[in-house]
Amino acid sequence: MRRALQIRSGSIVWLFHDVTDAGWFERCVDEITSGRDVLPLVELALDDGHEKACAITFDDGLRSVADVAHPILSARRLPYTVFVCTQVLTEGVVPWFYRVSHLGRSIGLEQVRSRWMDVTRRARTIDEFAISLKQVPLDAILNGLDELEDEHGIPPPDPLSLFLSADQVKALADAGATIGSHTHRHPILSLLAVEDQVFEVEHSAKVIESLTDRRPIEFSYPNGTPLDFNDDTIGVLRASGFQVAATTSPGILSGGADPMALPRVGLRDGASAWRRLAKTLAPSFSRIHAKERALRVGRSDRRVRKTSRPRDAG
Repeated sequence: MRRALQIRSGSIVWLFHDVTDAGWFERCVDEITSGRDVLPLVELALDDGHEKACAITFDDGLRSVADVAHPILSARRLPYTVFVCTQVLTEGVVPWFYRVSHLGRSIGLEQVRSRWMDVTRRARTIDEFAISLKQVPLDAILNGLDELEDEHGIPPPDPLSLFLSADQVKALADAGATIGSHTHRHPILSLLAVEDQVFEVEHSAKVIESLTDRRPIEFSYPNGTPLDFNDDTIGVLRASGFQVAATTSPGILSGGADPMALPRVGLRDGASAWRRLAKTLAPSFSRIHAKERALRVGRSDRRVRKTSRPRDAG
């Protein structure tokens, strides 16, 4: 397996979300480091001299980064970047799609979908529903979730059971982890007015700086597909001092890659050894972005449905 992973040239930005299985993550790290040097994300993205290296990143700032990933990575002295949503750190509010999943498990898809039936009618599972909901303005999503939680007496998920706390973020930064921004509330940035994008970017940067004594220069687009950010977003990021921005578009870094639209190779918790190998050798094989596009614009694409797999929220 390790020899096979060395076949593909080029550098990789790895994307993880939740890593609940320490044994599985340790095997991933062994594979990642067997054929490539692990570098800080900024160094990998901005220095074209690294032809076969990688960076390790985590989206959303989940608690398992501190509980599972950090001990393994720190023992090997490997750098990594955690992209956090700062609202959960300052207000204890989990990102909206976690509230959607929680309600779906509690009251069922049909009850949840009733608030946004006109844009989510094609969704057949709670995951597809969440994808369709991404085309709805964030305030409309949040107001609907508030109403459903009040109506059914279901509180939002406990943030401390899922996400890093402010103290944990500070401790990780003090231990050498890089803390990057994933916005304040995890909105789809391309749906926001420019001034609202500025708030999401600037406010998150200020919160991170207050916790870590370092202004972040690394950013990860919420959800991260080409539908989710635009030229205005990139302009806002650059004006705020960000130097690199990561997408969820799968791919290997090539010479001259745009540092404000970095591709990444995502690994889901528990992915098999053969799945990990396939993602390394052919990261663009998945049709997940095509499926998401079909659901979000209200189309049905039979070929996409047959070849796609569910994706992380990003």
